[in-house]
Amino acid sequence: MVSLSNHAPGARALPHRRTGQASPSLLWLPVGLACILMGCGLIRYPSLNTEDSLESNVPDAYSRGVQYYREGLYKSAVMELETVPQDHRRLKQARAYLQEANGRVTEATNHVNAALQHRKEGEYPKAKKEFEEALLVYPNHRRVRMLLEALDQDIEATVNFYYEKGQEEFERKNYEEARVAFLEGLKASPEENHVLAGLSRTDEILMKLYSSEGTALFEKGLFDEAVKQLEKAYNLNSTDSLLIDQLTNVYNLRALKYYREEKLSLAVRDLKRSLEIKSEQEEIRNQLQQIQKRLGLLKKIRP
Repeated sequence: MVSLSNHAPGARALPHRRTGQASPSLLWLPVGLACILMGCGLIRYPSLNTEDSLESNVPDAYSRGVQYYREGLYKSAVMELETVPQDHRRLKQARAYLQEANGRVTEATNHVNAALQHRKEGEYPKAKKEFEEALLVYPNHRRVRMLLEALDQDIEATVNFYYEKGQEEFERKNYEEARVAFLEGLKASPEENHVLAGLSRTDEILMKLYSSEGTALFEKGLFDEAVKQLEKAYNLNSTDSLLIDQLTNVYNLRALKYYREEKLSLAVRDLKRSLEIKSEQEEIRNQLQQIQKRLGLLKKIRP
């Protein structure tokens, strides 16, 4: 065989004409290429244990169930783990995962049912809280997220409706109707600042109206009607000192009227209410004690 090194530059090597025998250079090329590929890790040989290789590459119900569990898809996890065969080598672990997944599904379902009931009753804040509790247990529950989004839209629509209605009634000077509308809006979402502002503005006007009406009725000697109006004002603002003095004065005077009419139980009731509103009334407290003693004596005397 003639070597390529014996030829002049540019000369072509003659092909080897003997069959069944390859050139050393041709033999070297594939062997060297194979070594390079092996060294680079491009050639991977299968595991000697064919069954183990097949088991790891083909996920079964257990591995799928565990994967779903780790992804927070508990219903899917339950469906897979329930089909794990009794002779599976990880049956014990499968049952543990199944129990935990079932617990999550059950707890989330209870929260959802409670939320739907609250929503039906118009208790939107309670419904929202239950949906949020369900998502804490089952974060990837798509139906719960959809229900919560729908509830948020209902809350927003309800708040806007009653706020606009309250504003309309306020502009018409129908302050009691305006207050009812604002309260309905806050029932859907208690922390809406614009609704709270509307309610506060309305309550301030109503308090002044009730107080003025109560004072006018008191001056006419209509104690019962005066008490009703002043109590309304007090319920709106229980810190107004002038209003407190007006209301306690009416109760004390009506109690005196009852005492003169020998209606001692009614007099006691009014004096107690007066002291509830304003406890710093020592004279009224003493009068109450005296009337109570007299009332007790009368009860002993009467058969």
